[in-house]
Amino acid sequence: MPCALVIGTSGLGERHERLLAEVGRSRAVVVAANYSLALLAVTRFVEDLAAQSDDSWNAGVGDLHFAGKRDRPSSTARHLAAAWQGARGPGAPAPDITSFRLGDALSEHRVVAAGSGEHVEVLHRMADRRAFLPGVLRAIRYAATAGPGVRGLADVVREPVPVRR
Repeated sequence: MPCALVIGTSGLGERHERLLAEVGRSRAVVVAANYSLALLAVTRFVEDLAAQSDDSWNAGVGDLHFAGKRDRPSSTARHLAAAWQGARGPGAPAPDITSFRLGDALSEHRVVAAGSGEHVEVLHRMADRRAFLPGVLRAIRYAATAGPGVRGLADVVREPVPVRR
């Protein structure tokens, strides 16, 4: 019996996604660039704001990581921009993403949205990699009993942990 696969990395491309889809035909695969459960709430907020605001609103994403991080923008920054764009509807412009790679900053993502006469900022900052553990452990427990398929952390949180029979 093939073992489940839980992957936490950014910078995956289309080739990697095709390989993961192939693996997902025979086993559970959970893939996330960011296993922060708090980021799921930030994403929902960004989607809600984008969906509720009128056409005068637009947004941008700030992406700050340590100097040695190679991908730019990060997968998390692209995820937040896609959340805004997806909630705005077909043909909506993508938010600008500004990436900084400085010093030893672990991870910081800021979504700034503005409309006529007001603006909103939401910030998600990771100061310690241990903050990822609750999401990672939840994904591992889920994947251990789930059927084949590729899922993200939002899917894992949305679905109850399968019961092994």
